[in-house]
Amino acid sequence: MSQTTQTKRQAKRRNTPRKPAGRAASGPITLRSTSDDLRAVRASLGVNQQLMHRLTGLSVRTLSSLETGGKNPNQDDVRRYQELARLRRELAYLVEPQAIAPWLQTPNEALGGASPLELIERGESDRLWRLIWRLQDGVPLD
Repeated sequence: MSQTTQTKRQAKRRNTPRKPAGRAASGPITLRSTSDDLRAVRASLGVNQQLMHRLTGLSVRTLSSLETGGKNPNQDDVRRYQELARLRRELAYLVEPQAIAPWLQTPNEALGGASPLELIERGESDRLWRLIWRLQDGVPLD
């Protein structure tokens, strides 16, 4: 991407009014995050533990343990929750918060007929992020 394109994109993002995304947790997700912080990320996405299992790759048992304080998050857990909190923040600019969970599960033509959840499960979240950035920037989808 050329420097001019990047500069235009940054200027457009700064000048584009955006609705507030809300807070996914009481603060950034860190190794010191509480079970309430982790539970808040899941709640902000509007997903149950089974769907969170598919998004993170963590077992439902591990998710439950993290969210009840029975287990402290390790760096990998924190990274997964941070990524999902970031995804939720960016999606809130494009869809209503209550529509995020259904959107994650719905096949999308712009993603080759796959759902965003399927891309995340296959390790192809870069395709999802490209779609989000294109939508935010108003770039027509092919």
